[in-house]
Amino acid sequence: MRADFFSRTILSGRLAALTLIALAATGCKTEKGPDQPTLVGAPAPTAYLGVEYYYNWGAYGGESILDYSLVNAPSWLALEDTSNKARQGIIMRGVPGLSGGNRGDADLGKHENIEILGTDGRMAGFLPFDIEVKRNVLSVEPSEFTEGESLKLETQEENACAMPDLKSAGQHTFDLNIYDENGELDTVKTITRTTRRVLAKVELDQPSVTQIVVAFQLDSDFNPDNCDASFSKPHQRCEYSTSNTGRAIVGQDIVIRGSDSAAPADKNGKVLSYLKYDENVYDKGVLILEPGITECYIPLEVVDDNIPESNELANIRLTEVRKGIAALGSNDTEVKAGITIVDNEPVVSVQTLNGGNKDAINADADPGAGIEGSLTNYKAVLTGERDGPVSVRFSEQGEGAGARLGVQYEIVGPDDVTVSELTFPVDKNEIEFSLRGISYDVDPDDGFDDLFLHLSVDDAYQAGREGYARGEADTLLRVNLNRLIAPQIFTDFTPTDIELGHDNRLFVAGYTDTDIEVRIFDQAGGILQTMTVAPGTTNTDVYIHAADRLDTTVTPRVTYHELAVGFSAPGAIGGEDVHMALYRFKEVPPAPGAYEFVWEHEVGSKSDDFVRWIGLGSEGSKPLVILAGDTTGDWGDQNVSGSSDVFLVEIEEKDGAPSQKAVRLIGSSRTDVLVGGGFNASTPVLFGNAQVTIDGSGSVGPFFASGRATSALKPVQVGADQSELLKHGVFGAGSAWLVGDAQGISYSITEVEDEDNELTRDYDLNSPAGFVWGFSTAGVPNAAYQVNDYADTSKETLSRSVLFDGDVVVAGNTNGQLKKRSESATDNDGVLARRSSEDDAAYRHWGKQLPYNMTFLDLANFRDDEVLALVEVAGIRQLLVFSPEGKLLTPIAP
Repeated sequence: MRADFFSRTILSGRLAALTLIALAATGCKTEKGPDQPTLVGAPAPTAYLGVEYYYNWGAYGGESILDYSLVNAPSWLALEDTSNKARQGIIMRGVPGLSGGNRGDADLGKHENIEILGTDGRMAGFLPFDIEVKRNVLSVEPSEFTEGESLKLETQEENACAMPDLKSAGQHTFDLNIYDENGELDTVKTITRTTRRVLAKVELDQPSVTQIVVAFQLDSDFNPDNCDASFSKPHQRCEYSTSNTGRAIVGQDIVIRGSDSAAPADKNGKVLSYLKYDENVYDKGVLILEPGITECYIPLEVVDDNIPESNELANIRLTEVRKGIAALGSNDTEVKAGITIVDNEPVVSVQTLNGGNKDAINADADPGAGIEGSLTNYKAVLTGERDGPVSVRFSEQGEGAGARLGVQYEIVGPDDVTVSELTFPVDKNEIEFSLRGISYDVDPDDGFDDLFLHLSVDDAYQAGREGYARGEADTLLRVNLNRLIAPQIFTDFTPTDIELGHDNRLFVAGYTDTDIEVRIFDQAGGILQTMTVAPGTTNTDVYIHAADRLDTTVTPRVTYHELAVGFSAPGAIGGEDVHMALYRFKEVPPAPGAYEFVWEHEVGSKSDDFVRWIGLGSEGSKPLVILAGDTTGDWGDQNVSGSSDVFLVEIEEKDGAPSQKAVRLIGSSRTDVLVGGGFNASTPVLFGNAQVTIDGSGSVGPFFASGRATSALKPVQVGADQSELLKHGVFGAGSAWLVGDAQGISYSITEVEDEDNELTRDYDLNSPAGFVWGFSTAGVPNAAYQVNDYADTSKETLSRSVLFDGDVVVAGNTNGQLKKRSESATDNDGVLARRSSEDDAAYRHWGKQLPYNMTFLDLANFRDDEVLALVEVAGIRQLLVFSPEGKLLTPIAP
């Protein structure tokens, strides 16, 4: 910048005198004089203790070579003795903390309004600037290493120490505590294990002008005195207690230098001179950074033991700067970085024979009843390298599962002997074993659910023991213990719909000879409550939906458990009307509580209206009941397009009473029927069939539509052949799943570049087959599956579906053999199948044939553990339970 002396309000005496000289000179001349001296440059605003600060100023102007000086400068900063004779300018330099009196930390801080002055003796110019002095910080980079693996090096910085050679292995000898079966200390064994050299990277923010010597320490939060409750040293539950889980043992898991390892050297075999160790000490040393070095290394050694461990954490600390000026972190108190050690022991997983990690079994079930017995086979699979036999000890995980090994379950080994652990021989990485359900001792506090087991590795037992495998996950296998092991039939009651509510209560809706009822059961089939919904009404399908509603308008917030019931029956409006009732759960301590009637309502057209689906939502803090079905009449200002349309009606609560909020009709010019419904978040999604196009696309048959009754519904019609009949539909995970059957058509998804996927139809089947289509809300197909007999000669139909653990389970019928090994159909056998868009694993893609003349009326998902089915066999309606892989767990009557 150019300095203007008239612009300053405060001048030193020397600068004022120079100004007067300059003014006098210019007043005597008639021609233009030389430019006033001007300083040019912008020095760095930050300097560091122990690091050279350097700047080369530029200047111009004046009648002769300028003389320079610093005003208000810190003691460590100075100008060189001579100026640049070749051009105007001068060099400014210094080392905070060292030059100007070795003041150390006293040089820290910000120095403001430093001025550099240039003058030719007659005129002068100056430039102010600020410098803040900071600490030169040492840091250590966090790192992760795997036992038995050499570290792969990254690109090295220029100003770095020589890189240690990390390829060679070392050895370390240490004492290992050996514990007996009960965890008591049995003996101490001295063992020697191979180590792999790794390193911790130490960085200095700026290159120092002096040598930096810093001490380092390897440690962890491991504390052998931190025992689990009720245990005391010496015990396995102290050295490997809960509080010590994930803490590396320095001297056993990791060391600075192995007891039998050579001194670290560079790639040419030259011992590293920047490291100093104390004799017979494996956890500390000294690191030397020569002047100009900003990156250096602390070699470490990870012990390759045979003990299964979770990831373990150690710390590398810089504890003291013994020489030079450098800071331990920004506050000069401590530098600490985490070192994660990843175990390399073999890993065990437990799977169903089809590869699944979830199952359901029975306890005390009679295999003669035609269902799965209490003994079920699984496989344990070992992966990873090993030197000899490897074992795994099992237990149940946590305290909340309910079921216990040795109480409700037991493990049966290959020789039909109860065991607690399995051993993999050297030549075998897969072992089959069994789980047997022993009993179902239900504690009254267990509630209405089935108990389940999280089969896990017994980490508490295996901790510190050599020759065991780690678990692939905290839970290796989830196994549900089915409680409904006796036939659940309905003789005085005709159920039409099932639903699971809070605490997994099972709601069954239907009718008797005189009334419409909803019966509530626990998972063992025990009756909890019977509600008479409509006295005097019978012989009609009843639909239900249970949901929780959170009222945020009150403090504290309240969650309501509610149940909506819908059905069609002759009413006061005309023909078959839509009837609904709302129930709400009420706590009745000390009893388990009950659902109580809230209100009922009737709506409809003057013609027939048939309910096919009901849903529960909320409107602000109030409940909202949504019903859908078919109507043959005009409904208010909504007119029927053909013989029948699909309707959607919303019933809101006003002043404690129900009121029709809105109704919406959608349909074609012919007969349209609804086959199911669901929710996309809070928006209803309806599934139906239309004989002709309803959306103007030219498509026919199956469609789905989403929206609220308060606005226009958005239909997406996806059928292309008159034989394609939609029977059911569900919505979940962003997809609308359409389930039905067609004559002689196979389906696939064709990807089209730069365009949406297409649902491709090939007319290459010889028989009717079931289809499962997945569509996005925009109508783009993303999945297409078939359910067809192996020979393609019989008829398969699908009529029901339910979402299950991210997949879709469908049910229907066949009059042939679904698989080659299936028995021939008795007449119209039941079919249950699962399809997944995630992967093609066998446990997620299967089909089961049930040799009974069976009609599926409804499916329900019991917490992704079981599929519940309401079926009719030989005129008897009953409940069946299936495992995640389709095993029948409940006897079929008669």
